[in-house]
Amino acid sequence: MSEKPLSELEGLGNHEKLKVFSVLPNLRIEKPIETKFVGLLPDTDYRVVEIAKRDPAVFALINGFSDRSGDKCNVSVMVIHDDAPDSVKNINALVSFRNIFAISCILRGWQFTVGSLNANGTLYSDYFDFYPFGPTRDGKDLLLMGHALNSFDSPDNFRGQTYPDILITDNFLRPEPHEIIFNFLRKAWVNRFEKGRKNWRYNKLFRSLAIAYHACSLPKKNGLLFYDLGISIALWVSTFEILVHPGKNGKSDAPAVWTLLSKAQLGDRILKRRRKIKYRGKIINGKAVEFLYWRLYEARNDFLHGNPVTPNDALYKNPKHHGKVTLLNHLAPLLYQVALLSYFDWFAKSPKTKKFTVSSVNIHFSRGISLVPLQNALKSILAGKERRYL
Repeated sequence: MSEKPLSELEGLGNHEKLKVFSVLPNLRIEKPIETKFVGLLPDTDYRVVEIAKRDPAVFALINGFSDRSGDKCNVSVMVIHDDAPDSVKNINALVSFRNIFAISCILRGWQFTVGSLNANGTLYSDYFDFYPFGPTRDGKDLLLMGHALNSFDSPDNFRGQTYPDILITDNFLRPEPHEIIFNFLRKAWVNRFEKGRKNWRYNKLFRSLAIAYHACSLPKKNGLLFYDLGISIALWVSTFEILVHPGKNGKSDAPAVWTLLSKAQLGDRILKRRRKIKYRGKIINGKAVEFLYWRLYEARNDFLHGNPVTPNDALYKNPKHHGKVTLLNHLAPLLYQVALLSYFDWFAKSPKTKKFTVSSVNIHFSRGISLVPLQNALKSILAGKERRYL
């Protein structure tokens, strides 16, 4: 990774050249997340305030949201620079930018939440959803172009409401990205969209993240029946299979995912111990992360292939601690974190101590320390013990 990965990325200084693409009413961020041409900004950011002064639709969107009790809610805003290249001025690039931030936050949240007594972080992609209405190009009106509805409305008397089934972000539920993964993904986004470097490695990465965004949403379409969990599990398996797909005429299957996960160098003895995996009549001895992915893969097959299923099929049950169970939907983000770190060769290239440049500040940290939350979460699943620390 470059010693200066972010110095060339930040440059949304001139608010006169910024346009609002969308608002995210369920998301509250404290600091801007930006590159040279695109950014996620809090609604209190001076650039958003200035845009709202000139664009009535933007003013309505950042001031018109409330929760179910009628209390006004802050929102986050995605902006794009007028000078952005065509490779950035498209829905694929903008959604992908939202996805890299969302997935980075969600993965970090689950590594601190699994096995803990409390939720920690924004755990579902619903927090990061775009509001259907956005400002027109001139900023005067509200426009929705959707699959089920096309609408053109005045911003006068606009009233929006946040999702009632997710908690408002606070000190425990704040969106905080996994620093290592977000730096990798942001650099990949800049290379793919701002610099226009099209290749299969980037294409499959952002396709995988797009499916992961779906997999991370609340499993509620059928009313929280366990079938919803099964659909989520199926989507998670697809995120892994897309990530390892070799391209045209290639094959993506469970062994290919195991090969990627096997690159992980997790130091705890519980995670190093080999476990038996049954695959197509053969017995394979795999690492802990390979074994857990096999459980996810088998559940996907049961749910999608019409096999008889029960709520137990959506759970990982610890064989030695029968009272300890984990939803496979909560396990999957941990494995996806391992997959992404392996995808970027973190385990192979990272020495015991690694230096990164984050916002022009050099930070040194131990690879072992950076993996502690992830390892603790995986251990809590495999050992059947409750975590009492972060």
